Amino acid sequence: MLMRIRYDKDGDGNFVPPKGKIKFMEDGRMQITLANENPILIDVEVRGKINITSSNTSGLCSNVLFAWLCEAVANGVVDANTRIRLEISKEQLHLNYIFPFTQQ
Repeated sequence: MLMRIRYDKDGDGNFVPPKGKIKFMEDGRMQITLANENPILIDVEVRGKINITSSNTSGLCSNVLFAWLCEAVANGVVDANTRIRLEISKEQLHLNYIFPFTQQ
């Protein structure tokens, strides 16, 4: 049996249309397998600060090419706020659920 589900958790129009199958097992249980039909985009916002000290940059600062940079920013704080867009490709997110009990 092929099934299509429209799922919009927040009601904002952003949804993951999955497709999949329902398998009826010999012992009476059901197995549902789903995969995403479209790529899923996830925006992640990272906030924080990075403290730069001689102890956490020793490998970089020991390199002659970067010594000037370490002198300029040693004992400083760098703003690490950034946004990252993650993408789960089509049919790469899989959900497989087997009901633990038989259906009556």
